[in-house]
Amino acid sequence: MSRFFNSLYNSILDFNENLVAIMEFFSKRPWLVSIIIIFLVLLILFLVLVIIYKKMKGKYLARLVYKREFSTKNVYAGETVTLTETIYNPTFFPLFKVDVEEYFLGGLWLDGAKPQPGVKAGDEQEPVLSRFTLLPFMQTKRHHEVFCEKRGYYKISSVRIYRKDDPLFVDAPAELYVYPALVDPMINSFPVSCLLGEYTSKRRLIQDPFSFAGIREYRFGDSMNMINYKATARHPINNASDIMVNIKDYCTGRIFMVYLNFHLQNAGKGLYDNYDKLMEYGLSVASALIRDAVNNGCKVGFAGNCPTETERSIRFPMQSSDEHYKQIMRGFAALRISDGLSIKLLLQNDIDDGLNNAEIIFLTTYMDDEIDDRLRILKQYNNAVSVIQLSEEDLEQ
Repeated sequence: MSRFFNSLYNSILDFNENLVAIMEFFSKRPWLVSIIIIFLVLLILFLVLVIIYKKMKGKYLARLVYKREFSTKNVYAGETVTLTETIYNPTFFPLFKVDVEEYFLGGLWLDGAKPQPGVKAGDEQEPVLSRFTLLPFMQTKRHHEVFCEKRGYYKISSVRIYRKDDPLFVDAPAELYVYPALVDPMINSFPVSCLLGEYTSKRRLIQDPFSFAGIREYRFGDSMNMINYKATARHPINNASDIMVNIKDYCTGRIFMVYLNFHLQNAGKGLYDNYDKLMEYGLSVASALIRDAVNNGCKVGFAGNCPTETERSIRFPMQSSDEHYKQIMRGFAALRISDGLSIKLLLQNDIDDGLNNAEIIFLTTYMDDEIDDRLRILKQYNNAVSVIQLSEEDLEQ
């Protein structure tokens, strides 16, 4: 026991001697004492400021202004668009490490991300996190390259901003129509109702000045008397494409009607397995035909036996304008591939309505006697009919 107390006593003496030595060291260097005191004060002040900043950051995060938009609202599958994020700090309070989390549906891939097998257009992907640093009254823009893999209508609504207490959700709506992929189908049996000598007249040469077909953006070569001044005055003019011009119909305009049969009959297992891909190809062919008809000033319509939210089939009237083409393509982007109304009934409805003098293009995976009978009746109504049969070979090509 005496050894323990002796050891404790010696340790106390050593500590006192060390303490005296330290005090003598600092007493000879008063400037060092001042530096240490200033450092401790600054450290305490910094910790207090960090605590206050964290408490106030959540309040000022709620005042952020955030929006996002695509460089265009319409794009074809397989193409790339730019998504621009804009975030603005309207306060004097600096915001560091602002984490914004956003979600995207399958079919849209950001910044070089590659399509993953098994991810469908309606499936939700892993969230994308963007980090911003915003000084007072600072606005920042960030651009993302978006690869549009699949046809569809994509609408993104809100983003999530991380806060200490609870997450903050900010409305930032943006929408994108992804049209069917561009294709150049080889069609050998194209219907012909108008001939010029020994050759097909692909473009109508004479415009009807009294027939108004619609409004479109200005193109190089348009004359001044085509400008629609009322439509142009509705929005600011930044370049020539902002000028709106009238579209006149053609005196000898051709009329096209495109049908797509979404029904399969007596198909093999391989055809059923590739049903979605085959119908996607059919939509691409239909969109190519419609685009070519509109570009050549012809009236064109579309009908398909796939259900919509309110009807058992989809139909667009026969018109000729860029706006009409946009409406059809947006309808293609939003439609769900499925079998709806009977294709025989769809054709019969047009027979009952007296469809005539049109060039009909019928896209289907099969033919039967009932379809043949209705197409024969349409021919008797002075319609030129062409059948394009879709098969698995088209997917391989």
